[in-house]
Amino acid sequence: MDNLPFIPFNSDSLMNQPFIFTYQPLDSAYYSKKEDDLKKIEEIIGKDSYANLVSTIAIIVTLVIFIIQSWNSNKDRKKGIKQNWFMSVIIQPNLDNIDKFYNQVFQRISRSISNLQRGTDGRFIPRQKARANRALRDLRNNFFDDFVTIVQSYDKSLATNINITINDLQDLCSEQIDNYLNADMYSLKKRIYENRAALISLLYEGIKGKDKWYIRILKKIRKYIPFHFHSS
Repeated sequence: MDNLPFIPFNSDSLMNQPFIFTYQPLDSAYYSKKEDDLKKIEEIIGKDSYANLVSTIAIIVTLVIFIIQSWNSNKDRKKGIKQNWFMSVIIQPNLDNIDKFYNQVFQRISRSISNLQRGTDGRFIPRQKARANRALRDLRNNFFDDFVTIVQSYDKSLATNINITINDLQDLCSEQIDNYLNADMYSLKKRIYENRAALISLLYEGIKGKDKWYIRILKKIRKYIPFHFHSS
């Protein structure tokens, strides 16, 4: 009976008559065709597996960059507003004050060194040096209170770097006062205004926006992974 294309039944429960239920068995050609199709699919998948992997990685990297940049967009807008405030409220109104401070420093140290060089009584030299250093320190402290404390409200690390630059200026002036007999006023003036240039450079570095480290890494990865699809 297993080899017959039909199944006989003795009788119909309703009509009380014998009947035959037939079926069509699946032949081997059907299974062979399906196996060939599966082999073709496996060959296509194996052939394009590397290309599909590269494309998948490229899509993932692109999506990660997009998500991170979208997440940071609101933060970047706030940062832009803060940078504009820093430029309009701190830098531009205080450029004249910065120039005034450095001019006062140069004028003060020039006068102090000139007075020391004209001195004839060595007993008063230490007192004159102390007075000159105190006057320069007062200029420095006033500038710090009027300007650097405002910068601290924007960026504490930037204010710290500015403070270091101003301290370098004070050290330079103190060295020149101690060595007043060999002071070169032209060289001293140049070094004072080089310090000013360094301070201005710090201020403008403070408003430059940079990508986060992970954004830079992802962009480098994305650059070396081609973004394309392969079709069979």
